[in-house]
Amino acid sequence: MKVSTDACLLGALVDENLLPKNILDIGSGTGLLSLMMAQKFLSAKIDAVEIEENAFQQTQENFYNSLWKDRLQAHFSSIQNFAKENPDKKFDLIISNPPFFENDLLSPNKNVNTAKHSTELSLKELIDSSFQLLNENGVIYLLLPLRRKEEIIQHSSQIIYLHDKPEILAKRCVYVLQKNISERMVEEKLILKNGNGEYSTAFKKLMQPFYLKL
Repeated sequence: MKVSTDACLLGALVDENLLPKNILDIGSGTGLLSLMMAQKFLSAKIDAVEIEENAFQQTQENFYNSLWKDRLQAHFSSIQNFAKENPDKKFDLIISNPPFFENDLLSPNKNVNTAKHSTELSLKELIDSSFQLLNENGVIYLLLPLRRKEEIIQHSSQIIYLHDKPEILAKRCVYVLQKNISERMVEEKLILKNGNGEYSTAFKKLMQPFYLKL
C-alpha cells in the first residue's frame, strides 16, 4: 500500500502536548499513523484496527520491524466489533484517515472499495464507535473532505483546513473531536505548497521529524 502525504500530515498535526497513554488507530492500512504516534509519544501504547486482510498483514509486519514493536498491537477486526468486544477499554487519543468516498462510484475491486469507500463503515458508525471507546477528556483526529464538515461540526473543537496552494480552496480538513466542548471551535489553515509549487516553510517544519529528506 502507498504512503500518502495526507496520512503523514494527519499524524504530524496531532498535538504533541496531549501526552496520551493509550492510542487507537482506526483503519491502520500500512500502520503508518500508529508508527508516527509511537515515535511522537514515547510512553504510549497503540492499538491498530484493520478490516482488510492484506493491509492488516502489512500493519503487523511493519510493527514487528519497528523500534516500538513492544508498544504496538494490531487487531484484524472492524471498529464496530472491536468496540463491542472491548466495552471497558478507553483511549486518550483516537486517530483515523477513513475512507473518503461514501456513496460515490465504486470500483469492481473489493479491496479498493474497502480502502477508498465507506462500504464497511459509515461516518456515523465511525464517530459512534470512537466516542464509545474515548476517555471523557480524550480527543479524536480525523482527516476528511471539507464536504463532510456539516456532519461532524457539532462534535468538533478544532478544524484545520488543508490548502494545496495559497490560491486553492481547501478540499480536505483535519477535524479534532471531543465529547465535551466547552470553548468556541478553533479554525486554522495550513498551506502545503507556495505559489511556485515548493513545500511551504510551515509544511517543512511540521514534517521534519518524520521525513528523512524534505
